[in-house]
Amino acid sequence: MSGNLGCYMHDPDCRYRTADEMNRWRARDPVMRFQSLLLANDWWDPQQEKDLRLSLRKEVCFVVK
Repeated sequence: MSGNLGCYMHDPDCRYRTADEMNRWRARDPVMRFQSLLLANDWWDPQQEKDLRLSLRKEVCFVVK
């Protein structure tokens, strides 16, 4: 099994993988594990991330219009 947590494109209801299988992969997700490390060491600020995401969303919406 690959590390892709998304659904199979022909199975949008995610019946392709069991809930248990998805939960096991989420627990091993390297991105989430890295984020936890950053947060634990105060190297990441969730509010700063939220502000950045909002700013980027506004920028994309402006360009797409």
